[in-house]
Amino acid sequence: MGSKCLGAEERQILDWIGWKDAVSGSAVIRYLKRLQKEWMGDEAVPGIGAAADSELALWMARGCLALGDYEHCHMAVRWLERAGAVGVDRGEWNLLMARGTLYCGRPEAALRYVEEGLKDIPEDRDGWYLAAELYSSLGDQEKALEAARQGRALGAGLAEFERLEEAVCAGESLEELEKARIMAGAARCGETGTAAESRRLEAVAGIRKDEEGLKAVKEVLKPEIWDADEPYCAFCFWPEGRELAGAFCMNEAAVSKWDPKALKEVVKELPRLEREGRTALAAEGELCLLEFYPDGTMGLIFETENGEKKAVISKELTVSAGPDEEDEGDLGRAAEEKLARAMEACGK
Repeated sequence: MGSKCLGAEERQILDWIGWKDAVSGSAVIRYLKRLQKEWMGDEAVPGIGAAADSELALWMARGCLALGDYEHCHMAVRWLERAGAVGVDRGEWNLLMARGTLYCGRPEAALRYVEEGLKDIPEDRDGWYLAAELYSSLGDQEKALEAARQGRALGAGLAEFERLEEAVCAGESLEELEKARIMAGAARCGETGTAAESRRLEAVAGIRKDEEGLKAVKEVLKPEIWDADEPYCAFCFWPEGRELAGAFCMNEAAVSKWDPKALKEVVKELPRLEREGRTALAAEGELCLLEFYPDGTMGLIFETENGEKKAVISKELTVSAGPDEEDEGDLGRAAEEKLARAMEACGK
């Protein structure tokens, strides 16, 4: 492929890791980031980054989309857009862009990408599955069923395609179709009930924007500034007459699904939450940021003499101290172990 960055050894390790489940996807991302750090001072490899190497970007997108949450889908799209499809399989590039842009709230663009991708890789069952979902969401049942039949004819995942055809005929929404796909995929990979599956299901809220819902959210917050989808929605508002920064760690489509009544209660209870946050952290400091997370929890970020500290707010509006450092969790530890095994197996 003519990569400036990846040689035979790097490709061998990446191929060993694979990218079909969350652990593998996380291991791929970790390995590529490790390589980038090693290359930063290498003048023989100019312009390291997404814009420099299409093969590197393709691998990063594979890893990100194996995780499948909004943040990583957004990351995949950025890498692919900046690098382009020079010297790589354009069919795969388009199909990866299709999945990523869908979860960035751009289903119409996703359909264009998947149509282009299937021209080059007509044997891609996941591409036909996505095409069927998107045609159905646009009201073209005939094209949706034909795409499902094309995928079923490839001879793999017959039960999933049969279920897809039934769902298309029943008029299920794009969100319902995607949730069924995610759960079926998690079952195949042994990920049912895991945090990875939960994050993918949460990301479904970011597929399509509810304009009225978004308007209702903004009516509660009355933001003075609103920066959307970069990749988060950052804003500035004035609870009780004081300026405070806020951030929804999601795109506008997902924000539009946030319950305005619940949000209004958060704003109303903010003085209490702030007091309890200081108590939980046992530290004085200025509240500088209110964050909203895809799982419905929130965070109060305080600027203290010892740096930023976070208090976590549950869905029930109880407050507790957040971790001083991010815990990698089971997924992170498993990914590190898989990367170590891959490097050992490949003699590195």
